[in-house]
Parts: sequence; C-alpha cells; structure tokens
Amino acid sequence: MKKFLLLAVSMLLTSSLFAADLYLRGAVTSWAAQDAFKFTTTDGKIYTLEKEFDLYGEFKFADASWGADNYGSAANPGTVALDTEFGLSNGSLTNFNCGSNTFSVKKIVLDMENLTGTIYGSSGELVISSWTLVGDEALVGVDWDPAATENDLAFVGGVYQITKTGVTLAADGLYQYKFAANHAWGIKEFPASGNEELVVPSDGVYDIVFALNPSTGEYGADAKLSTAADEAQANAAEVVGIYNMIGQPVSAQTPGLKIFVYSNGTTEKKY
Repeated sequence: MKKFLLLAVSMLLTSSLFAADLYLRGAVTSWAAQDAFKFTTTDGKIYTLEKEFDLYGEFKFADASWGADNYGSAANPGTVALDTEFGLSNGSLTNFNCGSNTFSVKKIVLDMENLTGTIYGSSGELVISSWTLVGDEALVGVDWDPAATENDLAFVGGVYQITKTGVTLAADGLYQYKFAANHAWGIKEFPASGNEELVVPSDGVYDIVFALNPSTGEYGADAKLSTAADEAQANAAEVVGIYNMIGQPVSAQTPGLKIFVYSNGTTEKKY
C-alpha cells in the first residue's frame, strides 16, 4: 500500500448553490451515500470528512441523489495521479481514479466558497505547492538543490515551465536533472527514481525550456542554440587580417573603408 500525500484541486462550478449533504461516493463505499463518508459543514462553505481509511478505485464527491452536486474529474479518462491539480466541473464527468494504487487518507476538506479541495494523507499536511528544477550546476545554475527557489517552475499553458538562457554545454557532457516538489526530497519527484539526462548535438550556448505535467507524468527539456550567444561569439572573434578594398594588407589606423577578417572566418567592412 502506498502512502497518499494529498490532492490539491481547483473546481469550475456552474452553480453557487451546494448541497446540504455531500458524500465521498466510489468503490470504497460501493458507490452508496454512506453516513461514514458524509462531509460535515457549519457554514455551507467548508465541507470536511475527517476519517482514516484506504482510498482505492474510482470516486466522486456527490450528494445523496446523484443530483446537481456531482463532482468528478474533467481530466482525461483513465488513471490519473491523485497528488496533482485537476479541473473539476459540475455534472456527470469521468470519475477520479486511483488506478491500481491504494492510498492512506486522513482527511478531506472541500472549500466550496473558494472552489478548492484538499485530500490529506496519513503522513501529514503535505500540500504540493511548488515544483523546482534540480540538477547539475552547469545545467541549472545550482548543484542539486531542491530548495533553490530561483529554479521554481511557473504554471504556463497547462504545464509547469522554466527557461534557462545562455547555458554553455558540450556535446560530450553529462548533464542530469529532475523535478522536486515543495523544495525538498522525498515528497514527490519526476522521474520517481534516477535522473533525466540532457544531450546536446554540438558544443555551444543554449536556451533551454524545461517542462513538467504532473497530471500525466510527462516531462522534458527543449534545448536550442542561443542566437544571442552566436552573435556574442562572433563579436569576440579575433581580427586576423585587415585589408584595403583592393586586397592589400593595411593597419587598423589606415584611413578609408577596410575589410576586417576574423578568426572564425567571418569578414566585415568598416572604417
């Protein structure tokens, strides 16, 4: 049995009216509205189910009659990780699915006013509030430090991303990285074991986009040669020859238009 950390979810509701009675309904309850899995509320806004149990199979948050208050996952059908963010919607949608896993649950809190929910695991209140890029110093700027907030990913276009610019890499270099939750080891990581390796086709200066989708478990890095770095390299090339316009060697102080030849094979006309 796996220990469950938690599930942080955001809800997109079509109604501001919530049922007085709300239940966890699923495989663990034989899909019935059981009093043992009934949420309590004092204000109609915060609903709490404080109960230690093993959560498995599929489930929803619903009222006793499968009425309007019937909240399921709007994510892709099939198994979805429970410690990631979901979009929820009112109505009959695909169920949350534990897949083949069983999770130890301690408490579930649904905030119907702010449209969020959290499932707490028996190991404590471990809210996954951040994802951080961790890896070799040459690649990410800090050597394997999950607490490095400068490497926190931002949620952009449905995935978590961070871009590293001006990174000098070698084609024969060994560069490894991974993603860690909550600025610490051991809470949640991608990949779950080992590290991911980034290989570049040639020596150079790169701009790298690192991306992570915790919902699907997909992650990766897209490294492209930096145009700005190429220009800087050209500007830094040494002058190996200066000629006048008829091809005769001259000095840099010679008046008039001259042809400058650089060590990287480029040429430039200037006064």
